[in-house]
Amino acid sequence: MKEKHEVTYEYKSLDCYKKLAVAINGMTPGPTISAVQGDTIVVDVINNLLMENVAIHWHGIRQRGTPWSDGTDGVTQCAIMPGLGHTCTIHITEC
Repeated sequence: MKEKHEVTYEYKSLDCYKKLAVAINGMTPGPTISAVQGDTIVVDVINNLLMENVAIHWHGIRQRGTPWSDGTDGVTQCAIMPGLGHTCTIHITEC
């Protein structure tokens, strides 16, 4: 399964006041990716923000063997700089 996810600025009303927010494919929070044990997920993350770095965190997915595709910028993942992308390949070994 391969998906493309673009990080952009969007005007959202998350607390009833419209303001600029960071969105993935126009959604805040970002889209849900469903998988089962044995699947391999390949996600192209494109940072279309103007001046902010991006780091992606996959809630609920163990990152055995791919810790560089998950976590905090500068700790377990290198930042995705504005205008650049990163391909995350995750093998689902446990659910």
